[in-house]
Amino acid sequence: QAQNPEQGYLATANNDMVGAFEDGDQTNEPWSTYQSTAAIGLRHERIVQLLEASDAHDLDSMLATIADVYSLLGERLAPPMLEAAAAATLSDDGQALVDAMTAWDLTCPTGLDGVDPDGPLSSDAAAVDASRGCLAFHAAYHIARGLTFDDDRVANDWTTSPTAASFYLMFERPEVLAAPDAWWDDVTTPDVTETREDILVAAIEAAAAVLRDTLGEPDAWIWGRVHTVTLRADLFADLGIATYNHGPFANDGGDYTVDVADVNGSAANGEFFHNAGAS
Repeated sequence: QAQNPEQGYLATANNDMVGAFEDGDQTNEPWSTYQSTAAIGLRHERIVQLLEASDAHDLDSMLATIADVYSLLGERLAPPMLEAAAAATLSDDGQALVDAMTAWDLTCPTGLDGVDPDGPLSSDAAAVDASRGCLAFHAAYHIARGLTFDDDRVANDWTTSPTAASFYLMFERPEVLAAPDAWWDDVTTPDVTETREDILVAAIEAAAAVLRDTLGEPDAWIWGRVHTVTLRADLFADLGIATYNHGPFANDGGDYTVDVADVNGSAANGEFFHNAGAS
């Protein structure tokens, strides 16, 4: 809550609402705990950017804000991926993925004309190129998270891996984590100590192989082909009856965009669907 905030607006997107997480303990505040977890804050940050870009807003600007698909996550994490790739010798498909990410304008359109995942490409060449870059980034990002944490999860018999926020902090604020560099090492290769660059390059090559298997030639690596949402008829779907489900539909957005559409499938298996989005 806030009363007459100095900035003149309220914005929220699952972020830390009142600063309770700043010391890592949300239970030691002088008010009741309303959040047990909070998102990284990238969506809130982007909303603030859009609100403060103008002194005058109207219905159209509000609609544009809630539909925004610019990726602050990509803005922050694509550069270190590309830097690691620049120092490596890549396969042809790996280089194609890097080329798509290099040309990316950091937005996540479907790249299609309409919502049919098998439909025609958009007539907007820039949107098609952006969709390729968005897919390239999300594939490499999700696989990099798996390569970073899965070995530790299996070795320690954890039921879950560290969060996406932890992965992000390893790049943006490593000083707040205990021994962040230790996570890059693959514990299944005891005679080799992997670096961040090793993991990122391996993720790029693995992502390119997945996209080759899933979609074929790099020209066919289009976000809307695989980034889909299906509206489930829950009662029937839970009983294994898919007849009344609606979709899948190609959808724009991505991880931590304002119009959020986080990947819920296994990128390592070529699954980029999402099953929850912005309200």
